Amino acid sequence: MEIKLNRLTVDNFMGIRHFVFEPNGQSVVILGVNGAGKTTLFSAFLYLLFGKNAEGKADFSLKTLNNGQEVHNLDHMVEGVFDVDGKEISLKKVFREKYTKKRGNANHEFTGHVTDHYIDDVPVKANEWDERISHIIDEDIFKLLTDPKFFNSLHWQKRRALLLEVCGDISDEAVIASDESLTVLPEILDGKKQNDRKELIKTRQSKINDRLKEIPARIDELQRSLTDISGYDVDIMQGVIAELDKEIEAMRDDTHLSKLRKQKAELQAQVSELELEKDKVHRGIFKDREDRLESIEKEIKAKRSNLTNILNELPRKQNAIDYNEKEMARLRTQYNEIEEKGIKHGISNTCPTCGQALPKDQVDAAIKHHNQNQASLLGGINSEGKRLKTENEKLKGDIEALKEKSFAIDKEIKALEAKIKEIEDTPLNNPFDSSKIDKIKAEIAEIEKEITGRPSPDTTGLEGKRSTLQGHIAEVKTSKKTRIRIQELMAEEKALAAEYEKLEGQLSLLDRFIVAKVNLLESKINSKFQLARFKLFEEQINGGISETCIALGGENQVPFGEGLNTGMEINVGLDIIRTLSEHYGIKAPVFIDHAESVTEILDPGTQTIKLMVSEDHPTMEVMYEQ
Repeated sequence: MEIKLNRLTVDNFMGIRHFVFEPNGQSVVILGVNGAGKTTLFSAFLYLLFGKNAEGKADFSLKTLNNGQEVHNLDHMVEGVFDVDGKEISLKKVFREKYTKKRGNANHEFTGHVTDHYIDDVPVKANEWDERISHIIDEDIFKLLTDPKFFNSLHWQKRRALLLEVCGDISDEAVIASDESLTVLPEILDGKKQNDRKELIKTRQSKINDRLKEIPARIDELQRSLTDISGYDVDIMQGVIAELDKEIEAMRDDTHLSKLRKQKAELQAQVSELELEKDKVHRGIFKDREDRLESIEKEIKAKRSNLTNILNELPRKQNAIDYNEKEMARLRTQYNEIEEKGIKHGISNTCPTCGQALPKDQVDAAIKHHNQNQASLLGGINSEGKRLKTENEKLKGDIEALKEKSFAIDKEIKALEAKIKEIEDTPLNNPFDSSKIDKIKAEIAEIEKEITGRPSPDTTGLEGKRSTLQGHIAEVKTSKKTRIRIQELMAEEKALAAEYEKLEGQLSLLDRFIVAKVNLLESKINSKFQLARFKLFEEQINGGISETCIALGGENQVPFGEGLNTGMEINVGLDIIRTLSEHYGIKAPVFIDHAESVTEILDPGTQTIKLMVSEDHPTMEVMYEQ
């Protein structure tokens, strides 16, 4: 489809008293000083079609002013004649004041504004007008194809969606096929989406990291429990003990007494081993209590954070309720005013110009139209009031739910604080069965009584040496067990570190996939444009990549609206219009404001209307391009 503007006539519109613009489907230049009405002409063009000005606002003043005051009793008219695929169509809007003569009053009073619509000089209703215009072209598409600035004024998500609609997305399979290093990615994904797999990997890494933090503390605890056995040689000590035993036996001629002393020495060695084990259990109990306290304190911290968020949310919801209450009060006042206005101001059955009685069918039609308008307004206000009331009921329910949740969390925090106090007040009880030691010591005491009751040579010194050596042997055995456990923990630490690195590599591959997709997608989209380039992803501080859509231009690829000069911004916008026109198969007149800022204007392939500032033209002048 190709749409061309043949003629645009403007009367009493935003300061333009009367102007006839006749480009006749050709590209033209409109020259004029600032304030001459060039941009106003574009506003009139958009107002005619969609009821909005050049800034996209529907609520704007289009009346003619005199010394800052509105000039009354004027018709504000915009008429356009278009060529749509070779067929001419005329569109006209007339915005005017409405005056009504009340019964019993000789004067007419201002009662509002009306807009008359004409298609090919035939009056039509507003809804029929909107339907006919939408059949010609969608409003958003029309703005995209007529205003070089419109595309970049959209939200980045809308811009991105439009580009993907024009150029198509890139499939994951195509991205993987573009880089040999990505061939293992399907195996890593294992049927899951990329973001889901990434979250699973990060969760596993977090667990590994927690365990890697625990292991050094466990190793350190075990290493601190080790005693210095560097000077101990078990074989030598056992040999010395054997020699001591022989020497002691040689001093004793009483075989039974020798047996008792040997039994005592063995029992003393058992006591030494059990004492070491008891001490180890005690250290473990203390560490377990500290871990429990730390875990509860972390839970309290998390709950307090959650409680703070809830307490911050309560005033925000209450503010929303208060705002809605004020809005409902305003709607009630508006409703009553409209209802009262409908009661006070009836429909006149006389002509406001000549004072003669109007035909009954015209009066009835006017009454019907008035009642429909009033019912529509009241219905809309009533519907909005109900919506606000429903929203407030939901907000109140939310507040109650948040209060209940905050009470519950506060109760949980107090319970956890009580649990901490309970743990701190509970004395550490060593579950080690000390009765074994007591029992062995009792046996040793009995043996000592028996030995004391028997005359024997004094072998105390030799037995002391033997007992010391046996204690050292017990230390060596315990140390070996501890060192084996340390080696096991170090091996686990190494394996977890290797697994973490492997997962890190998988994350790196997933990021490489994103970068590859970024490059392919940006390359595909940028190939559709001559000047415009698009940045669809940006790297974040944490190394991640987030979606965006920023138009770039110029040799240094400066972002649109962030330092890009006006001339390049216009040409980038025209480049976008050209590509979108090809995509939609529609050509429409393009208005180029500030065209004097561009040395060489890009040809969008359609009718262009360049608005240029010229100090030599105090009033608007149209020049046809050759």
